[in-house]
Amino acid sequence: MLLVLHATLQHPAILRLIGWCNRRWMFLGSVFLVYAANEEYALTYASPRYYPLMRWSPWIAGVLRQNGRWALMLVVSSTERDFTNPASHRHLTALVEEVERLRRLVGAPQKTFAGILPGVLARTGILTDSPEAEVTLVAIVQAEQQVREATGYAADVPVIILGGRGFIGKRLVERFTSYGRNTYSVDVIDVASNPWPAHLTGQPAILINVTRKTALRAYIPHCWPALIILNEVYPEPEPEELAALTRIGAPVYHLVGVAGTAFPRFPKAYAGAIPCCAAQHHPKLRAVIRRLG
Repeated sequence: MLLVLHATLQHPAILRLIGWCNRRWMFLGSVFLVYAANEEYALTYASPRYYPLMRWSPWIAGVLRQNGRWALMLVVSSTERDFTNPASHRHLTALVEEVERLRRLVGAPQKTFAGILPGVLARTGILTDSPEAEVTLVAIVQAEQQVREATGYAADVPVIILGGRGFIGKRLVERFTSYGRNTYSVDVIDVASNPWPAHLTGQPAILINVTRKTALRAYIPHCWPALIILNEVYPEPEPEELAALTRIGAPVYHLVGVAGTAFPRFPKAYAGAIPCCAAQHHPKLRAVIRRLG
């Protein structure tokens, strides 16, 4: 299917036709670039023989629908290691330019990027705007409220932001602090200024994970049964991590994304929603969570 989409829809004449129709009827609100977190995820998009062709060249991979509007999904086979490699700067720049070209052709108002890409693009100065950030913040705040309501925790329960110095983490700390919540930033980049709040041990609290996929594992020994973990990181925690948290008795919830439909649907823990970073601003935006383990 990926080959069919690439050979047909990605033709400039077809994209211009889509753009003409979209400017008239405004059904397509965004283009969204996704990448695979690992080999298992990558195999849901394409076979390995096509990875070299898709490494820095986005291919159309599907469509998303949320709150009555559509988005076009693009995919690349490059990885987080590629994105964070300083030698990849020119490739990243060209990738963003290509996504922008496609956005203009189809007449979509916005373009968004998955995973760590918004932070990498902001840090390298390739992009200064980030529509993903605000939508992700709204979804996380909603998800945290849903977790509290599901577990009966009070509205003023302390919040620990794992990755509080990151692209989303900084904004999340500011957001919860502005709500008057006791908010603790934990970050491996600056442990001295962002230490683990050991004084909360044993008390009801919520840990929101918004850092790199490997960071949660290091903090599992510090967790306790009354600490609820809400994971926003892509991909979801590994089975060994879930097993370790289950032994401790700490419940784990995963922010699947925002209520919407995807064709083809997203794999594994992301099925049944669309990623927060792919969502478009809407007053009826609704976060979708799932308990893991």
